[in-house]
Amino acid sequence: MGVRTRIGTMGLTGHSGSVELPDEVELCCPQFGTPVADKGQCLVQFIKVPNKESKTGMEVRLDADCRSCGCFGRPPATKF
Repeated sequence: MGVRTRIGTMGLTGHSGSVELPDEVELCCPQFGTPVADKGQCLVQFIKVPNKESKTGMEVRLDADCRSCGCFGRPPATKF
């Protein structure tokens, strides 16, 4: 069994914690396709963004923050 992808939830809840993705889902850098989250140099973060069509006025989105290639604010690519 390989390293599982975990994404921290501190930005959403204000408390430490994480979400673990199934082994079949691999998030990748949108530019280079290298692994993200705790598997590589690129990070993935949950962010809240305004959405007037939502009941709460907000939506949650995953964005890449890639330290090695400079990608920022784009959703991560996925491999299944």
